[in-house]
This record gives sequence, structure tokens and C-alpha cells, in this order.
Amino acid sequence: MAFGLSPSVTRMIANLHAWDRQPQHRTGTSGDLATSHSMARAIEESGAEAEIQAFPFIRRIPRNCSVEINGHTIDGVPLFDCNATPDDGIVAPIQTLGKSGGVGLGGFSSSNGRGETRDLLSHRKSMVHVGLIAVSSFESPGIALLNADSFVAPFGVPVLQVERSNEPVLREAAETHAECRLTATFGYEQTEATNVLTKIPSRDDSLAPVVVITPKSSWWTCTAERGGGLAIWHECIHELVANRDKIKRDVLFAATTGHELGHVGLKHYIGQNPELVKGAHAWVHLGANFIAVDSKKRLQVSDSELLEFGLAHLKKVGISMAGITPPGVRPGGEARDVFDGGGRYISFLGSNRWFHHPIDRLEFNVNMDSLVKMRRAVVEIVRDLCIA
Repeated sequence: MAFGLSPSVTRMIANLHAWDRQPQHRTGTSGDLATSHSMARAIEESGAEAEIQAFPFIRRIPRNCSVEINGHTIDGVPLFDCNATPDDGIVAPIQTLGKSGGVGLGGFSSSNGRGETRDLLSHRKSMVHVGLIAVSSFESPGIALLNADSFVAPFGVPVLQVERSNEPVLREAAETHAECRLTATFGYEQTEATNVLTKIPSRDDSLAPVVVITPKSSWWTCTAERGGGLAIWHECIHELVANRDKIKRDVLFAATTGHELGHVGLKHYIGQNPELVKGAHAWVHLGANFIAVDSKKRLQVSDSELLEFGLAHLKKVGISMAGITPPGVRPGGEARDVFDGGGRYISFLGSNRWFHHPIDRLEFNVNMDSLVKMRRAVVEIVRDLCIA
């Protein structure tokens, strides 16, 4: 006897493949716009009405970004919220991080939580150095980039992120205080960025709505990072469209761009709907990485009621949390914007061994069992919130 996949699992797999095939997901790019149109078509196919919400956006495009030292030219990627160098770069000796003057050499991890990353970013603010070279902690080729939370207001000295393979040359240069030329310049493009929205109306629009959000942009392909949230976001829409008559509250869905750039898409959405932050019955945030292989999942909640509610649903489908960000503690991801505005939220995210790295792809970094279980839990959480 042959057993087929359920329509829900088939759709989620198709969504993951579609995301993984698109090589460009950065905010304001043609790839990001193509993703918006693809998502809008999927929403229409579910029976809901889709809106692509566009807003003006100025892209920063890395132009000449390298460090020249002892006859070597090492290419890199600047922080997208740092200040640029002059066009002809900065000429100065390389120094161990913390030694006054010159270009400081440090390390970083894309998760932003390791001590070396905090040390690097503190020196970015301190102006001890005229610039910084940041060596990625990943040994695989490619750079797992740091997010640019201050994208709209760049600050600090220029910072160039480089691959781990360049560390021996750079360490030797720092030991001898060899002179280098650090260049990190940007071009600018006036364009538009896009969020994708839909609304599942209820029988009574006087009740506070439920808002379901997930990011739709990333540095690279980042399939395990973004794919789970997007696939399950679509499944929640399918579920509610099929059960419109049971919904007591309006449910608003927003897939927002600009995750890697200080959540500019979510900030635009909130700016257009300022009453929602506190006015929503609850926000459901489908964050990063919870379907990555070996992901340590984390639950983030605004209050004890949602904590108990969330844990009960997760236990029901056999999911355990490696950690909890409790009420009163500022959460990670887009949930922090809701926290900052005083709103109620329940949020899911996790760890990822290839976080922000080009190698985060569908082929070997997605746990399908986690995807299926998280789909069951989240769909029931959204359903129960909107019938309460």
C-alpha cells in the first residue's frame, strides 16, 4: 500500500523548494520582490486576498570592500550599518583589537552572542581604532554576516567582515603591525521594499485581532533560517480560510522584509498600523531557525498565560523547548518590536549551526520532522487564539 504526503506537507515542501531556488533574498532586491509576488500568488490560491505593501527604500550596495596587506588583497563584506571609508581607503597598521590606533583585528560570530563579537562591536563604538577587520568564526568558505540593526542610522568606524581562511595572514600582520589599506565603500540605489499582507476577517470585527508575523528577507538563501516560518505562516492562512465560520477575531498576517536591516519592514507595517502593537489580542511571531538540523528551539512570551498556553500546545505534538525567554525579558527577532511597544506576543525561534551563512540550504540543513510538528503546534495556537 502506498502512502502519500498530506496536502499541507506537500505545500510546505513546495514552499521550501521555491525559497531555496531563489538566490537573492536581501531587502529591496529583485529577488525579494519576486518572493513577494510568489507569496501573494500562494495566498490567492488559498482563497484569501493578498496585498503587496511597497514602501520607499534606499539600498546600500557594497562597492570596493577589501583589505590590502603585504601584497595580498582580501575581499570582504562591510557591516551594513557602519560608516564608510574614503574612496581611496584608510592606510594604517593592523593592531590586535584593543591596542590604541590603527586598524583593529578581531573575530565575530553571526549569532551576535559570543564574547569576541561583543568585544568587536564595543570597539566599533569606542573609536579606539580607525577601522576594524572582523574574521568570521565559520571555517567553511563564505561569511556568516552580522545583522545591521542600525541600518537607518549608520555609526562607528568602518568594519569589514572576512572569511576565516584569511586569519593566518591577518594575525601575522597584526603581530608585526604591518601597514594595510582598508576600503569599505557603498553605492546607493533608490528602490522599493515590500511586505506581504493578508487578512482573514471574522464575524465580529469589534474584538481585538490576532497578528501573525514572519520575516521574508535574509542575507543569503538561508533556507532553514527563514523557510520554516514562511511555510507555516502560509499553512495558518490555509487553515483559517477553510474554517472562516469558526473565527471570532480578525487575523492579520504580515510577512515583512528588512529582517537583516533592523526590521525596517516590520517598522513600516507598525507605522501604518500603530494601534496594533498594544491593541492586538496577541502577536504570533514565527522567527528564525526552528526547523534547522539540531536546532535548540526557544519560546518567547510576554506573559505567564501565553507561556502556559504555548507549552501545552508544544507538548501535545512532542516538541520540547531548549530555552524560554520569559515575560519581562526583551526577546530576539521581530518579537522585540512588539515587546518595545508593550504588546502581547508568543514567539518561536531556534539555533542554527549555519546561521547567516551561504551554506544554509534545504539539501542538508532542514529537519522535516520539526517542520511538520511545528506546523501542527502553531496552526492550533493561532486557531485557538482567534476563537478565544
